[in-house]
Amino acid sequence: MKNLKSTKRHIDKKLVNAISTTLFILFAITSIIIFIQCGQIKHNIAHRKTDKTNDTISTSMKLSLHTKQFIKEIESTNKNFDEFDFSDEFKKKYGIIKRNNQFFIGGFAKVNNHYNFLDLDNMNIKVNSKSGNIITLDIPLNSLDTFLKYDGVSYFEINQKVNLKTN
Repeated sequence: MKNLKSTKRHIDKKLVNAISTTLFILFAITSIIIFIQCGQIKHNIAHRKTDKTNDTISTSMKLSLHTKQFIKEIESTNKNFDEFDFSDEFKKKYGIIKRNNQFFIGGFAKVNNHYNFLDLDNMNIKVNSKSGNIITLDIPLNSLDTFLKYDGVSYFEINQKVNLKTN
């Protein structure tokens, strides 16, 4: 009888240890899953915040914030580029130039494997320089919508005015 009680206690201890170990493992796995999910949620929220300005812009490439602001400002008027009245302030802010009765905006782009110089030439876009996969260009504003849908460019940024401070 004594031997039976000792064996029962020994089995009870093993059972308690097994249950404790199992619960610990389940707790650890659950904690890891929650940690991973929180990280993904945090990433998704941050991505949504930074990408909010691209909600209505139809494009196949990434755009700089300055470029997104430019497009949003024009879209807010509900006019296309041919109807838009460019104030001097607006032209200065975004570096818009008028050449041969046509408005242009300058910028640089990162091209990819789908890039073909002739595609841009057909859009009347002037490529000014190329270094590796980076090009500088002048885009007629009436070709900007077509350019933004072009799959040969992975990133585009319009020129920004730089103010130099001298001592």
